[in-house]
Amino acid sequence: MRKYLSKLKRSIKHGIRQLYYRRSIFLLGSLPVFAPSSGGNYRTRARLAVHSAKKTFLVFGDLLNELYGEKYTVVSSAEAFCRDIMQMDPSETIALKDVFDAYGSDKSTTHNYHFIYAPILHSLRDESLILEIGLGTNNIDVVSHMGERGRPGASLRAFKEYAPRANIFGADIDKRVLFSEDRIKTYFVDQTNPDSFTYLEEQISEKLDLIIDDGLHAPQANINTLAYALRSCRPGGWIVIEDIPERSVSVWHAVAGALPKELKMFIVATESSYAFVVNKQDV
Repeated sequence: MRKYLSKLKRSIKHGIRQLYYRRSIFLLGSLPVFAPSSGGNYRTRARLAVHSAKKTFLVFGDLLNELYGEKYTVVSSAEAFCRDIMQMDPSETIALKDVFDAYGSDKSTTHNYHFIYAPILHSLRDESLILEIGLGTNNIDVVSHMGERGRPGASLRAFKEYAPRANIFGADIDKRVLFSEDRIKTYFVDQTNPDSFTYLEEQISEKLDLIIDDGLHAPQANINTLAYALRSCRPGGWIVIEDIPERSVSVWHAVAGALPKELKMFIVATESSYAFVVNKQDV
């Protein structure tokens, strides 16, 4: 019995070592950019690769701030953005909140983005052009879906009603939820593929007044969208990257530090996440 238990114990230890070994190999293969280019055992190198992946954007942002100073403003809340940055009484945003609510958009329930969009929309010309990437698909086989009860295009229709002379565009990776109606046109886009934005630029040739990213909430997809938005937004226009989780805020400190200082940039704490807001100037 003792020999059996001893053998079982050795077998379990060997299995655990093999598990750590395979996990380490997997991590090093999955994070090659962050893996140490050095000798050492796999487990230690994998741990360092994960640490590097977590910290690289943070230290890169610190480096850019050290070299060029902070180019962005950290805003404590969406209400503060409305009141202090845009000089609008937050109570004046209730009309937009009511429209979001009526169409079933989560921009005023799960989030409090009406404090951001109401003053931005008031700053735009009447016949503005608005694009939102992410229609809010209700097909649950798509990443970043809104659930089966989601209402695709809810915020597009809310913007259409709130800004009665604006033309609204939308884009989404789920072709099943694309639609067209009076003053709204929607197109396909894959935010993970920069070439997909070339197609979108061909479909929407006009310079836009407001571009919103409410699609795949992942840094690579967001940065692809931002690159497109900086090309396609007119001077004086606005770009908003929504739903940034706290764990990813360091990415946006680094992104802001790398962008031209002529842009007005804000990292805004909202009710349930963060938003990266850009007012495009002449650059």
